[in-house]
Amino acid sequence: MKKENIKILMIILFAFLLVFSIALNTYATSPLGEELTAIDTVDITIPVPTVGTGVTAERFDGELDGATQEPQLAITIPEDAHYDYDREGPHMVWLESFEEGRNLFVGEITYNTDYYISVVLNANEGYYFANNVEVTVNGKRPANAQVVNENNTLRIDAVLTTPDDLKAINTVDITIPVPTVGTEVIAERFDGELDGATQEPQLAITIPEDAHYDYDREGPHMVWLESFEEGRNLFVGEITYNTDYYISVVLNANEGYYFANNVEVTVNGKRPANAQVVNENNTLLIDVVLTTPEEQKESIYTILEGENQTYNEREVNGITIKASGEIDKFTGLKVDDNVLDTSKYNVVSGSTVVTLKTEYLNTLSSGTHKLTFVYEDGEVSTNFKVEKTEQVEQDEKQSTEKNDFEDATTIKGTLPQTGLSYTGIIIFSMILLLSSITFYIKYKK
Repeated sequence: MKKENIKILMIILFAFLLVFSIALNTYATSPLGEELTAIDTVDITIPVPTVGTGVTAERFDGELDGATQEPQLAITIPEDAHYDYDREGPHMVWLESFEEGRNLFVGEITYNTDYYISVVLNANEGYYFANNVEVTVNGKRPANAQVVNENNTLRIDAVLTTPDDLKAINTVDITIPVPTVGTEVIAERFDGELDGATQEPQLAITIPEDAHYDYDREGPHMVWLESFEEGRNLFVGEITYNTDYYISVVLNANEGYYFANNVEVTVNGKRPANAQVVNENNTLLIDVVLTTPEEQKESIYTILEGENQTYNEREVNGITIKASGEIDKFTGLKVDDNVLDTSKYNVVSGSTVVTLKTEYLNTLSSGTHKLTFVYEDGEVSTNFKVEKTEQVEQDEKQSTEKNDFEDATTIKGTLPQTGLSYTGIIIFSMILLLSSITFYIKYKK
């Protein structure tokens, strides 16, 4: 064979091998012969291990090597990510360290401790991990990120640190608004049952700004109950006037805190019916009774005489107030919404004329009080003010001091006018004094 033919044959063979290698590489990376897309960035979130839980391992042939460990922490991955972890089987390994040997860790999770976890991610079909893939775990670069298994698998070594020892929450103070009359309490039933249903409305709770606890602002945080008796059946129905409503509220301790077993709880400034610490002190269950107000009816009566009177202890007579209602329908009096005994006042006809006795008025505290005439078919109210003796004497003292000041001002204003100001008189006196001293010195010489 001629040398020229041999050269041509070698060139053809080389070209064939080049094309074959390219085709082989292409079809090796994708069953359909399509090129894979590179994954250049990976971002995952791994929850911090829960203090108090234990890491266990299922041993094989008595050895820990290759064991399946629990817990397998649930990893959060962006929705548009082209990678995932094995959600059915093991996807992480707990290690004593990342040193040589990489011995498995078993034991209890404690406070303020580093835990070494190796996580395995898998590229989705049609994708692969680039060799220089940038990885972040919980917003930080991990201890190590290694691409393995022909770029289909990414192994990430991450260090998770548990928080410092928890701090106790000893007091809880919340405000819950009174339910709005006329609204409806409804429940979304599960499998036709009310038990465990999500109820509306979920009343917005007010919590101090510096509190270390909160409620679930996105989901259900309270349950409406018929009572706190055994069974705790759910309540559904319309909110009405002057009714007690039984509500169970759930609060959660912030990260790094827990509810003390003897935590002191106040709701709307009062102790609740019950407050129970549950879920390893991370949750506080509060039972509270909310009472809707009485229905306010428009009064058909008016105060004719004696509105907004002032009484002080020096007066001999009490205070008399006249209302427009007929005395036949008059059923009694209330002071500051408390029913007043009939021995504390006199009542006569002429519409309705009531006189509060001085003996009773002297027992009231200083300040403004509310007086209510109660009739069979309505009520009407007015205010009156009580001044104690000390207050009266103080007012008289202030009045006397004011009068003395005004008298002094009047005297000052009636002094004869000389045409000289006080400043001029002082200057004239100084000149006269200096002149006298000068004359005396000259005379002695």
